Amino acid sequence: MRRTGRHVTMLTEGTYPHVHGGVSTWCDQLVKGMPEVDFHIVSLTGSGREPVTWDLPPNVYAHTSVPTWGPRPGRARPPYGKARRRFTDTYERFLLSFLDPGSPTDFGTSLNELAELARDGRLPAALRTESALRSLMWIWTMPHLPTAAARPTVHDALTATDLLEHALRPLGVRIPEDSVAHAVSSGLATLPALAARHLDGVPFLLTEHGIYLRERYLGYRSDAQRWPVKAFMLGFYRELNSYGYRAADLITPCNQYNRRWEERGGADAGKIRTVYNGVDPAAFPHAGPEPEVPTLSWCGRIDPIKDLETLIRAYAMVRAEIPATRLRLFGPVPTVSYTHL
Repeated sequence: MRRTGRHVTMLTEGTYPHVHGGVSTWCDQLVKGMPEVDFHIVSLTGSGREPVTWDLPPNVYAHTSVPTWGPRPGRARPPYGKARRRFTDTYERFLLSFLDPGSPTDFGTSLNELAELARDGRLPAALRTESALRSLMWIWTMPHLPTAAARPTVHDALTATDLLEHALRPLGVRIPEDSVAHAVSSGLATLPALAARHLDGVPFLLTEHGIYLRERYLGYRSDAQRWPVKAFMLGFYRELNSYGYRAADLITPCNQYNRRWEERGGADAGKIRTVYNGVDPAAFPHAGPEPEVPTLSWCGRIDPIKDLETLIRAYAMVRAEIPATRLRLFGPVPTVSYTHL
C-alpha cells in the first residue's frame, strides 16, 4: 500500500489529549505545527472516561481512547482445543523470555503471536484461564530462577496475571494500514505499533521524552505488591522496552541522555536521531547573577517521577565535602506535592 507520510497515528499513554503540561504540550505543538498532516490520536487511558482537555485542531480527524482497566474487552470464551494448546505454548515461551534471562526464547516472536490472538479478541480471556495460571506457577518456581526463592503464591500469580492482562489490552488495537505509527513514549504505547508493524507492515516511529523503563523502576519501589509480582512486571516492561527499541524504524529522543538508554537497551545507533526540544528563553524569568558560592541548579517539574530523592542524596554527599555548596530548584510544583521529602 502506498504511503504519503501525511497520515499519522499518534499513540500516547496517560498524556495527550487528556492531561496538560509536559509531553502533552509537545504533542499539541507537533499536531498544530503540521496542519498538512492528518492525525489519528490513540490515547491509552485508565477507565476510558477521562475527558479531553485540549482543543483538538481540524487536522486531528479521529481520537480513540483505549481503556486499560474497566470491563474486560473481547470475547468472553477463551480458545479451546488446538487453539488452547497453541496459546499455552506461546504463553509459556513469552513468560520464559522475561522471567528466565538464560532462556533462548524470543520476547518479540511470542509477543507477535499473542498479537494475533489479541486481534481476534481472545487474548484477555485466554490469559485468565487456569492453564495460563498453571504455566506461570510452573515457570517462576523453577529452582534456578530468583523468583523461586521468594516462594510466589497463587495469589501472587493471580495478581501478576491480572496486571499483565490489563497491560496487554492495547495489543489488540488496530492502526490504519496507510498511516505511520508514532508512539510518543516507549512501553505500552508501543504495543499497537509493534502489532501493526509485524502484521501489516506499518512504519513505526518512537519518540522518547522521559525513559519509560526508568519510571517503572521508580514507581514500583513503593508499590504494595510482593517482590515476585514486581519482578514479573518489571521483567515484562524491560523486554518490551528493548523490543520496541529494536523494532522501531526510527527513534527520536529529545536529548543524549535518552539516546544512551536506548543504545544500551538494544537500539541500533544508526536509527536514532536526537531532536532537541526548542526553548524560548524569553518565556522564562532570569535566574539571577552567577552565584558567589558553589551551586547546584536543577530545572524541571517538582514531581516524584523526576527522582528528586537521588538529587537530594547526591547534594548531601557534595555538601559533606564542600559545606558552602547550595542547591537551587527551578520548576513548577504539581497539585500533588512532594510532601514525603
